[in-house]
Amino acid sequence: MGSLACLSVAKRPLAKEIQTLESKFMQLGISERGEVLASIKVRATFIEEIKAKQFEDENLKELRKVDDLIEKLFTESHGSRYSIHPSVTKKYRDLKRIY
Repeated sequence: MGSLACLSVAKRPLAKEIQTLESKFMQLGISERGEVLASIKVRATFIEEIKAKQFEDENLKELRKVDDLIEKLFTESHGSRYSIHPSVTKKYRDLKRIY
């Protein structure tokens, strides 16, 4: 068995890491009771693709078959773990009954 000849420890202030996270995609706050609140902003990449492709057709009124955007859209919407299809899943019936 080998041994570690050197163990390096880098000091990195927590505040610097939090600022990096906050500037990228995370929003942080402190509640009235002193708790740290964090929210993450997530955005699907195909939205940017649709916005970029819409300028290829000046009279675009619907999403045409530009590359494979329609397939990506359907895959994202129907294949997501969070999608609920009406009348198919028990989760939908439960939510419908409650709300």
